[in-house]
Amino acid sequence: MQLITEQETNNSSRNVEVVVSKDQIDTFHKDGVILIKKALNSKQVHLGREAIAESILNPGPHAEFLGEKDTKLSSKDLQEGNGNEIDLALPDHYSNWLLFQDQYSSVRCEKMKQFIQESKVAKIAAKIIQSTTAAFIYDHVISKVQSNSSVSSSSSIPWHQDLPYWNFNGKQIVSVWIPFDEMSASTSKDVLSFVIGSHTWGLFRPKHFVDGTPYDGTEHMDDMPDIEEMVSTGKATVRSFDVCLGDLLIFDSRIIHGSGSHVITHDHDNMNYSRRNGLHRRVALRFGGDDAIFYKRKGETAIPPSYIQHGLQHGDKVSLDGSFPILYSE
Repeated sequence: MQLITEQETNNSSRNVEVVVSKDQIDTFHKDGVILIKKALNSKQVHLGREAIAESILNPGPHAEFLGEKDTKLSSKDLQEGNGNEIDLALPDHYSNWLLFQDQYSSVRCEKMKQFIQESKVAKIAAKIIQSTTAAFIYDHVISKVQSNSSVSSSSSIPWHQDLPYWNFNGKQIVSVWIPFDEMSASTSKDVLSFVIGSHTWGLFRPKHFVDGTPYDGTEHMDDMPDIEEMVSTGKATVRSFDVCLGDLLIFDSRIIHGSGSHVITHDHDNMNYSRRNGLHRRVALRFGGDDAIFYKRKGETAIPPSYIQHGLQHGDKVSLDGSFPILYSE
């Protein structure tokens, strides 16, 4: 099925007008996830890579550098995905890494702010969730260095939903997952897998990714069902997607998803993928629509962290005081 209509000039650096179709909207609301093809042009992809490089050079207070790597990457590697210069100016304790992840890079990094504003992703997200507005909540940067080390395999993401970790609520809260290196669902452990339709199942108890322990004060919530058992007995369907440069994965904040050794059904629409110097880079942008509110959950939460200042009270619209600005409005 053709998911989008494109109006594109011969110059790939010029804007591409992505027209969201009714079929696409219906698929998102039914499945909880949709793949948007070629939504970003080459200039926007380049800017996104620069934003990731800037984020790594300006890590926030909760940034993670995991694993060990014998060589450093250059800033050129991180921006272009090529070159062999070894000159990335990281502090010594950040120099040997396999995985970097950080949140709220746009608070510190001008390139990330520029990418979020110029990519027009907020408009596409609003159209998909059928909202008249899209308020920007936060960004999440992940960059992996491809390695055969056992350390890298420990960075798979267990089955989870995003919303129980956040002090936000609403049916129009979505993530837009943007790859900056092409990834195959059949060969890469870094692609996301989604439990189709699970955004309608309710919310389950959040757990720490590192050791699997439940978040404090969340005893009132049900535990996550055994997804592998549900798939093996035909009670659930799990799907992943091949993603190419310029693609967007938009998914509901309530859908169950993860990455790693999961039972999946692959979507092989695009088999032209590569691994640029072993880098797997992506950014997830989170947006709230018309019904998104600040919601102080019972027990432990992760988002927003304590260093993010805002004036919202329980029940306030996310966009009320400008702390989470509206980036698209009809």
